[in-house]
Amino acid sequence: MSKRVAVIDDSELSLAATRGALEAIGCDVVLMSEPRRELLVGAGAPNLVLLDVNMPQSFGDDVVGFLREAWGMSAPIVLFSGLPELELERRARQSRADGYVCKDWGPERLVATVRRLLGTTKDPDRESGVRALYREFARRCEDRAQHIASQVLDASRDPTAALRVISLDIHDWQGEAKLLGLDKLAEVVEEVDRLVRSWGQRFSPSTQGTQLSAWAVRLAEVSRRLALEPPSSAASQELQLLRQDIRVEVDSLAPRTQCATPFPGVRNVGRRMLIFDDSPIVGEALSLELEARGHQAAIASGLDDFELKLAEFKPEVIILDINMPEIRGDELCRRLRWKLGLPIIFLSSLPEAELAVLAGRAGASGYLSKQRGADELVKYLDELLKDVIF
Repeated sequence: MSKRVAVIDDSELSLAATRGALEAIGCDVVLMSEPRRELLVGAGAPNLVLLDVNMPQSFGDDVVGFLREAWGMSAPIVLFSGLPELELERRARQSRADGYVCKDWGPERLVATVRRLLGTTKDPDRESGVRALYREFARRCEDRAQHIASQVLDASRDPTAALRVISLDIHDWQGEAKLLGLDKLAEVVEEVDRLVRSWGQRFSPSTQGTQLSAWAVRLAEVSRRLALEPPSSAASQELQLLRQDIRVEVDSLAPRTQCATPFPGVRNVGRRMLIFDDSPIVGEALSLELEARGHQAAIASGLDDFELKLAEFKPEVIILDINMPEIRGDELCRRLRWKLGLPIIFLSSLPEAELAVLAGRAGASGYLSKQRGADELVKYLDELLKDVIF
């Protein structure tokens, strides 16, 4: 029985050339310009996915995690791009893809890579080496958590010295996570590092120290899961919850002013957000990130659906794609802006300079580029909305 390979690429020329090369070795090839759930999940699911990195309607290599966690795909996913090999290798490692193929390698090497991934042959030495690296990382994280706890117990004698040693542990933790491509973990550890350095003379072993020890234990557990287990939304959610707990402490240390923002407290309040985008994967990926941060999200892919959800969902924020088949987002923004009085944010793959001009002309509250990852988009969205009147 022939193996099915899905090729996701926005280049018609690339799709045609790849199809020819793979059909020549007996593969059943499915082509699509962006991920489509009905072709990737279920009875007709592919045995292998070749995924272009730079596509205008997606979030690049973030799609790997999305396909696995949100859509439950188990087939190998390979990044397929014209990027330089070193950059493509870094992205594949960071996104936990199963490999990568450079487009300039030519059809022979493409076919050889696909054959290897579809077959049973693997490089045992390389596989064993990679697994050993992640196992050693998980072990060191547990050791660091125990070491941090012991330093907290000794901190009553010399808090400054204890914090210095703890900072070294946390700094090493962050650096190793980055080297292994666990960037979201590294970002959370970096926040712990900044917090520890900000405590200084205010550090209390009995309160902050106890809290830090508990965070270190949770960090070690989520580090182990991210390093040794298949990607899962549960591990990502635990990491997000830990980050929120840390930010509560960060916010408590921030200097208080009478009017830090026009509306104090807006930052941590969940909002009802309506996403209008004709790309299902963009809407779903962004929705998951928004809900993980405590917002409510609804998705509309057509104008009728948008108007229905506008009435039923009663959003507090509208996120609009620009280039849509039924109506341009900037035109819709002009119609809605003064009628509804809601913040409207543009979301597009257009260059940011062009987006800035369109947002200014249409009266949008801000703009987001799809070239950023979904997680980064939501962080940037939070920043945009801090100064917006609700």
